[in-house]
Amino acid sequence: MSTGKCKICGEFLEMTKEHIPPKSALNKGKIKLLDPSETTKLLTRDKLPWEQDDLKYTISQNGMHLQTLCKRCNNLTGRNYGSAYKDFVLSIAHIIQEKKITTGIGVIIEYDKFNHLPVFKQIVSMFASLSNISSRHSVVKEFILNPESNVFPSKDIHVFINIYLDGQDGLFGPIASSIRGSTLLTYQIKRYPLIITMLYDYEKSKHIGFDFGYDITHFHEYKYGDWLPQKFLMKAIESHTFVPTENRTKEQILRSWNYNNEE
Repeated sequence: MSTGKCKICGEFLEMTKEHIPPKSALNKGKIKLLDPSETTKLLTRDKLPWEQDDLKYTISQNGMHLQTLCKRCNNLTGRNYGSAYKDFVLSIAHIIQEKKITTGIGVIIEYDKFNHLPVFKQIVSMFASLSNISSRHSVVKEFILNPESNVFPSKDIHVFINIYLDGQDGLFGPIASSIRGSTLLTYQIKRYPLIITMLYDYEKSKHIGFDFGYDITHFHEYKYGDWLPQKFLMKAIESHTFVPTENRTKEQILRSWNYNNEE
């Protein structure tokens, strides 16, 4: 294992392999991961997004993972939050199969009892592994490492979830997207059955009117041991590029691609 600066606690220690999402949350098995240096080519070359034989990629035999956390932080997040997140993901996957949910359908999912804070803390810890939120906001470190903490920089950071059925799996960000003269700075975690988006500078960009799914940021206000009702309003989508606002299906992309090639 290599030594580095832990993305959560900030200490220089031996790094451990961390599955993002947790391995038990349907993140295992063989997966093809596009090299981050190749992502811009998806927009500039004359090929469909899923035609990637000419691009650099790696094959992971054991799901998506990084080495950005020390053993202590990795174990703490897994022990305190991993199980709640796993149960949530498996329940979503079961509902997709049971209800035969397909792309484009609006989905309402209700729980009589839901453990909000551990689920949210697991998601924040995953984004901490991908970004600088722990160093940018000192309260994030305490929020992750202290299961009881409710202090979170919700004016700056918001987190959204949607049902994810098909597309380019991966860990993406930071991605800057220009929309109507303003910029969205996002990170995304894409692995069936969820696409999770973290938005930076929320107060400066909320006027744009983006739609990344159900906003779960308010989950930080709950207590660690709370089991309370929860209603999710989401949409089943596909996402075939690294662009966070690109949710067209393969058929829609093909129609657009064929139309442009005929011109």
